[in-house]
Amino acid sequence: MIMNIWSYLLLSFLFLCHCDGESSSFDFYLFAQEWPPSLCETNREHKFREPSDWSSNPRWTIHGLWPSKNYSDGPEYCNDSYPFSLAPLKDLMSQIQYDWPNMFADTNESSLWDHEWTKHGTCAMSSDSLHNEHDYFATALSIYQTLNLYKALDNSGIIPSKTDSYEVDKVLKALTAAYGVEPNIACEHSESIGQYLSEIHVCLDKTFRRIDCGSFVYSYSVCQSKESVKYLTF
Repeated sequence: MIMNIWSYLLLSFLFLCHCDGESSSFDFYLFAQEWPPSLCETNREHKFREPSDWSSNPRWTIHGLWPSKNYSDGPEYCNDSYPFSLAPLKDLMSQIQYDWPNMFADTNESSLWDHEWTKHGTCAMSSDSLHNEHDYFATALSIYQTLNLYKALDNSGIIPSKTDSYEVDKVLKALTAAYGVEPNIACEHSESIGQYLSEIHVCLDKTFRRIDCGSFVYSYSVCQSKESVKYLTF
């Protein structure tokens, strides 16, 4: 009887470990940046704050670094035994606040970082190169420094405007020319504005090398290619 109980517990443990390993597996990274005026428009229920230094340095900001699976959502909430803490991020905090700001003034400043770590960062820990919270945020910040989306679009004559709109294909071509790979772009829609650009996603392999975002990328907010897109401004 004792042996049967221990056998059962061992099998249960192995089963749980297997399931946890499966749940945290992924195929590539998706690095997501968001456009603050669009975030404000889409989330009017929140009190909004502009990123610091916005008037002199308008910029796309980090949404997150997401382990992703081909043709589906990526793994999420993989390790609740590793809760978010600000303590490991002291040396990164000024850069996080600038490049990865929480723009909802009616929420705790760290709530965005907490959410991204808990939902995505704990899954990224299953890779060989990201071992802890500091690694996750430092890597995302490093990737961000190589992707000046505002400049890439501006160089192709795509600038924020209250009146102008652009072809979706033109946006894709501008970014592909700038970075050598095709990104994924996400749009939101409203009756008063129509389609507007909300996020830009760059795909990376597990060594953080840029790759084309192909049809394997699951998109939760697809841009309609036959409809022009607005690039909002405050």
